[in-house]
Amino acid sequence: MLKERKAGRDALLLSVLAFALIALGVTPAIADAGASKSLVEWDAEASEELEHAYHMLHDSWNKLDVAALQNMLIGDDVLATFDMDPDTHQPIKLNSKADMDDFTSRVISGFKAENIKVNAKHPMIKCRASNGIGICTEECTIHLSMPNGESAVELLRASAVAVKHVDGWKFIQWHMSQAGPLETFDANGNRVAK
Repeated sequence: MLKERKAGRDALLLSVLAFALIALGVTPAIADAGASKSLVEWDAEASEELEHAYHMLHDSWNKLDVAALQNMLIGDDVLATFDMDPDTHQPIKLNSKADMDDFTSRVISGFKAENIKVNAKHPMIKCRASNGIGICTEECTIHLSMPNGESAVELLRASAVAVKHVDGWKFIQWHMSQAGPLETFDANGNRVAK
């Protein structure tokens, strides 16, 4: 009987405390079988649209289409983008839309000048979107084919942030990193020693 009264009193105190917190505008976190609930509600349809947009971004890189890339990469003056310098393969920071455009133009111009074909093979892309903003991760293998038959393969990993515009998803920030060493091959397909 004493245990039942104590349990009843504890339940009443918890109810009063929860009501007081709600009245103050504080919503207590509610546990569900040990897992907390997220305040974000992912939208499956928007996530799928964003994933499709990310694949279109890859297609634009493969086509070396600067105009399409610069239309999809709008940047953000607060959130810096991190990528790899195409010449040195060292990390670089892009601070604005202008930096993104310069980077994109430089990479594409270099490929075109040397007649290098680009193929982002089997990108594994996963996206989540909610209320006009989305986040993606990707794992990608970039194949570069030179006119003399030589080739290079680069494993990349990235995360990206996109926002929904009236004309589709636009990417405001990404973080690209190498997932392994750049491998180069001669015209016969033999790996070239570093």
